[in-house]
Amino acid sequence: MDEITFFGEVDKNRHGNISSDYPAWMYETGIDNMKEELDRWEREEKMGFAAPVDPQRRARIKAMRERYEAIVSSKPKLNGKDIDEFHKYREKLAERISDNLFTYSEMMTGKGISAHEEAKRMSEPIISLGPKYAKMCNVRTSDGKASRDNAIRVWKILGAAIGEPTNSELLRKDRKDGIYKPVGEDIE
Repeated sequence: MDEITFFGEVDKNRHGNISSDYPAWMYETGIDNMKEELDRWEREEKMGFAAPVDPQRRARIKAMRERYEAIVSSKPKLNGKDIDEFHKYREKLAERISDNLFTYSEMMTGKGISAHEEAKRMSEPIISLGPKYAKMCNVRTSDGKASRDNAIRVWKILGAAIGEPTNSELLRKDRKDGIYKPVGEDIE
């Protein structure tokens, strides 16, 4: 596997540090809105609704076009081997995360839930995380472990990269019947 990075230049601040939890290419709605706005501005200009010689407008369109293209091109191009590897790792990580989430029924009833325990699971390093994946997803580890929230971040980024669901609520178990029970779905 070549060196894969999920965060591009567009995700970095002026100091060169990654400034967000998730790569810009994951925000599909924002990208679609940006594309739609660019198309609208250019259409207005072609149809004569906007002054085509307005240098400020031209500069804004150019800057937005460059940012749009940088975001779209920052998504890594994965081959079949990479996709398979990410899928397998994501499944293993899902099991570890699931074991550290309160169940769906516990969350709905509020029984057996300790706010202190939930805060601990969210913030303390308790889930083993491969150093390669931590680096790719810009997650800090302590002795090879990450907090549950950071492990969920890795799970979501890998899922978005390979086109799988990224809703972490899908990882909650329902201990009443010992199976996974996604929110809003009844399993018989």
